Amino acid sequence: MGIHVIRAIFLLIFTGAGWQAGVFLNSTTLIKVFQNARMDPPSLYWCTLAGVGIYLIMLAFEVGFGRVSISVLSSVLFGLLAGFLVANLAYSIVALLLTPVQDDSFGPIIRLSLSCIFCYLGIATIFKTRDQFNFVIPYVEFQREQRGPTPLLLDTSAIVDGRIADLIETRFLDVPILIPRFVLDELQMIADSSDRQKRMRGRRGLDILNRLQNSPRISIRIHEDKENEESMAVDSRLVSLAKRQGSRIITTDSPLEKIAKLEGIEVLNMNELANALRPVVIPGEDVLIPLVKPGESDGQAIGYLSDGTMVVVESGSNHIGTDVVITISSVLQRDSGRILFGRLKDQDVDRTRR
Repeated sequence: MGIHVIRAIFLLIFTGAGWQAGVFLNSTTLIKVFQNARMDPPSLYWCTLAGVGIYLIMLAFEVGFGRVSISVLSSVLFGLLAGFLVANLAYSIVALLLTPVQDDSFGPIIRLSLSCIFCYLGIATIFKTRDQFNFVIPYVEFQREQRGPTPLLLDTSAIVDGRIADLIETRFLDVPILIPRFVLDELQMIADSSDRQKRMRGRRGLDILNRLQNSPRISIRIHEDKENEESMAVDSRLVSLAKRQGSRIITTDSPLEKIAKLEGIEVLNMNELANALRPVVIPGEDVLIPLVKPGESDGQAIGYLSDGTMVVVESGSNHIGTDVVITISSVLQRDSGRILFGRLKDQDVDRTRR
């Protein structure tokens, strides 16, 4: 809303400036100049339209560069400044080798050529190496080059899930962990929710963060995002931050994973890791499982392996509450995990659960 008000104000300013320019050009003194040059003074109408046209051109540039990050804009700015400085220095050296006649004839062409060459090289060089510098200038900051292992950005779902802390404790994960400030704010909002389940999940997530911060086996810090993206959703801001930082995202949110991969960002999904670590069960193998509840179809029963994998047993509804030996008939792989299907091997080996 604010940017539209600013645009409207400056439209009025440019329109008024065009009108005033027309009034000035049609003043008595300048009319004589136009008459001596055999020209008609511009009308107030065309001067006003010229002011509006200049504003529209400026608006097009503002909208076109609105989605460009500050690092790109500052790279172009510093590249131009560096290019002009080096071009002037190079021309001063070349001018010493030229005669006055050659300088008058070829000087402007040489200066223009050197400016174009060095401005291009300056922009390209600084843009490619902007992550290796940190210019302390108001509102302009280049990110430092990330050294060592690529850091991980933690999503809210991965924090609330809790398995990330166990993974770190086992030392399978020893890369730096970044918690974006907006993720922490979302977690705090969930912890203060009026919904009891959300509140419990949020508080559990805060407990997990405290556990991670107290762990000597991992480097974890809160990342303050300086980009003005408050209007974007948390997932979009997380993807944008990972893209700027060159970081990876660890999450349990499948939609976030798909969006991030479309942006070329590497994503570690905790659910995929858990599925990969589950014991391999193949069709034809016999397993002993407890049946705990009825299935969706008549006669079916549901049981679970020790790792939490769900097993659907045909004709097992009469054995709910007992441990049975089943033969795996098929395996269904889904994004959320595996589902096994089996049938009773021998009802004589059923054992009552102790």
